[in-house]
Order: sequence, then structure tokens, then C-alpha cells
Amino acid sequence: MLNENHNIDNKNTQSEPLLTKEPDIPLWKRLALFGTSMFCLFILPLLAYIMVLGVPKEQKDSAINFICYGIMFVLMFAIIVVDIPKYISKFKNWANYLIGFGFGVAIILFDIAYINLARLHPAYGLNQNESTIRNSLNFYPALQVIFLGIIGPITEELAHRAGVFKSLSKVNKILAYIVSSLIFAFLHFGWTNPNYITEWINFPLYVVSGAVLAFAYDKYSIVASSTAHITNNLYSVIIPMIVTGVIHA
Repeated sequence: MLNENHNIDNKNTQSEPLLTKEPDIPLWKRLALFGTSMFCLFILPLLAYIMVLGVPKEQKDSAINFICYGIMFVLMFAIIVVDIPKYISKFKNWANYLIGFGFGVAIILFDIAYINLARLHPAYGLNQNESTIRNSLNFYPALQVIFLGIIGPITEELAHRAGVFKSLSKVNKILAYIVSSLIFAFLHFGWTNPNYITEWINFPLYVVSGAVLAFAYDKYSIVASSTAHITNNLYSVIIPMIVTGVIHA
């Protein structure tokens, strides 16, 4: 009888529908995830700057990013560590990764199409976020791949999808899509860039990306949205490295 029950449990786990409800965690934890993100993006860099005073000027941005995203990842993990078992079935379901990869490719293709169209505007150029990333790729390329390509997307999914989107979706789903996508876009906006036109031209890229990631999270899981985000970021990091000769294909 025990063996039969064990087999039934295995069948139920293996046949779990992909579109199952995302496991819930307390509201305070979702807000804490977003709050942690804001702290690590706006307050912690000031402290990190003191820590990297001895680092060469051209490498400071990279060093600060490593420190801030590393601490953000650890803090977020501490917030949700006891809830991780709720997501085990999502991590085991390979379809989440496949679907997430598909969403990631869709975001990449949209970006390529939009950028080619945006280049028709005489004021088009790389926005501040993209320029900062491109300028930092020559330093510690392996760490850039890990932090910009993997850790960064995971922390942003926890903050914006598991944090903002999920919290607001309990009030209004459409509002959740709009607000979470706009917050995601504005956090990638170069506020200190004197060429605001460039920032606004690139702004729709982040709004659409945020909406697509929210859809992947909403309809599938945070595993799917994280996979999509990682796919897009790895493409954005590795391809420029290949083109500039930092790494060889």
C-alpha cells in the first residue's frame, strides 16, 4: 500500500499542470523584496562607493554593481528561504524553462526590431543603462556574465514580479501590469543622462519587456519569467563581448 501511494504521489507531481497557481507568500515579504531592491539600488551604492575608493576609476561601476547585486541577492534569499519548498514543483517542471526561454527570445527579437526602427530617429543612441553595461564589459567578464546575466535578472524578478506585480494583482490585474512595467522601465531610465530624448526613445523597450516578463510570471511562474529575463540579459552581455573581442566565439 505504501508503494502504491508513493507511485500515485509521483504521478501527481509529474503530471502537475503547467498553469497552476503561483505559490503564495505573505504580503510583507513581497513588499520586503521590493524594498530590498530599492535600498540596494539607491542607498547601498553610496556605501559601496566608499568601499571601492581604491579601485581604478574605470572599474568602479562594475565593482559597485557586484557589491550591490550580491548583497541584494543574499538579502532576498534570506527573506524567502523558508518559502522555497513551495516552488520545488515549479523548478522541477522543465516546461517552465522552455517557455521562459521562448519569452526571452521574443523579447530579444522585439528589441532588435524596435532598435532598427528607432535608428531612423536622428537622436537615437544607446541609453545610459546600456552604455554603462557596454563600458563595463571589459572588466571581469566572467563576473559580468554571472551578475548581469544571472543574479541581476533573478533579483529583479523577485522585486518586480513576485514583489510589485503579485501584490498589485490582488487589487487589480490590469493595474499590476501597468504599474510593474512602468516601475521596471523607470528604474532603467538614465536620469543623469543630459540627452533625455535618447532615454525616452528607449523607454518603450523596457515597458514592453516588463509587461512580457509579468505575463510569463502571471500565466506560468517566476521560473518562467526568470528564465526569460536571464535569456535576454545573457544575450545582451555575451554578444557585445564577442563583437568587441572580450571573449571569442
